[in-house]
Amino acid sequence: MTRSVSTPLSLVLLAILICAVPLLSYGLPRVLAYAPGVMALLGVFLLRAAKGEWTGPNILFLWIAGVITALGFLSSIWSLDTGFALERSTKIALVLIPAAFLCGQMQKLKPQDIPFLPAWFSMATLIAGLFVLFDLTTQGAIHIYLRDLPPRFNPSDLNRSVIAFLIFALLSLYLVQTQIECLKTRFTVFASLGLVMGLVLYNTASQTAHIGILMTVVFFVLSPVSMRAFWPVLSLTIFLMLAATPWIAQGLFNALATDVPEGSWLHDAYAMPRMEIWDFVVRRALESPFIGFGIEATRHIQDFDTDLRYTPLNHVLHPHNFAVQLWVEFGALGVIVFGALLVTVLNAIYRLEARSKRFCLAMFMTVLTLAATSYGLWQGWWLGLLAFTACFCAYLSPEKNA
Repeated sequence: MTRSVSTPLSLVLLAILICAVPLLSYGLPRVLAYAPGVMALLGVFLLRAAKGEWTGPNILFLWIAGVITALGFLSSIWSLDTGFALERSTKIALVLIPAAFLCGQMQKLKPQDIPFLPAWFSMATLIAGLFVLFDLTTQGAIHIYLRDLPPRFNPSDLNRSVIAFLIFALLSLYLVQTQIECLKTRFTVFASLGLVMGLVLYNTASQTAHIGILMTVVFFVLSPVSMRAFWPVLSLTIFLMLAATPWIAQGLFNALATDVPEGSWLHDAYAMPRMEIWDFVVRRALESPFIGFGIEATRHIQDFDTDLRYTPLNHVLHPHNFAVQLWVEFGALGVIVFGALLVTVLNAIYRLEARSKRFCLAMFMTVLTLAATSYGLWQGWWLGLLAFTACFCAYLSPEKNA
């Protein structure tokens, strides 16, 4: 504990900021949209006080943020609502560009700088998980009280908090595994977090969470990360699936539209409504296959061509699939740009040390799966969660030559 006592006050404050994020993700998940910017702004001065130097952005993150923001602004030229496109692109920039500075700050930190961070962050994540679990098992008692809602609870109201908790729990487990030497402490954290994660997964209505954790396990355990050929094959597979999304989406819906029995897992997971949404959105996207209809296009299209077999409306805020969203907003241009960005991220993961490489690949595939099955790509809380995950991975994963 003597090392904790000698930690500069500025780094203690930085640790408190980092550990506050899992707690905020439970009660106020929308705050995740602002967390990277606030933490980056404060972190600049806190790290200056602790290390005597100014910390710049992570160049790769900044480049990716700049490309995404530029594409959003560019799409305002052909957008269905130019003013809204410019406003949304500005908000995206305000989340992602500050996060590049936070990523640079996290990458600058070393385990010995804040030796108590693994214990603190794991404890904060565990508390957040217990709150989520309590709400799941009490029909949203705290959720309803905090928001002064009518006593009608839909378990899906907690899906954002569930997803955030699971992401932070995975980060905590790896943080403890790599930075805590005491086997007893490791076992305690793994047992407690593992138990809460299992209970949350059992009680949640989010099948997206189940699929996401399954992807984490599969890629962490089975990925042949030491095989050089694995990486270009994976990159090519992701790019081809992204490019073929319109035809995959239509094929899935046509093949399964009448074959999912009521009460089955696919039915209860709202698979058919999602597939119907993907089907009618990609068919509209192919009406402008090269540049799409501009960022957040689905918000402004009120007459999608659909038989309303599983969905009650012929419009939707977002298609619950990042690849479908890219096609309808940016067309083939967006597919090429985002495909290149995903390949760039995979190449950066490939350059990491073997242990970090496996974990970061698993996290990458997990968030990619979540983005392909549930949330809108430009939701502020989701962008903030992705940004914070990337920043934490930068902290946990020094490059080979670093």
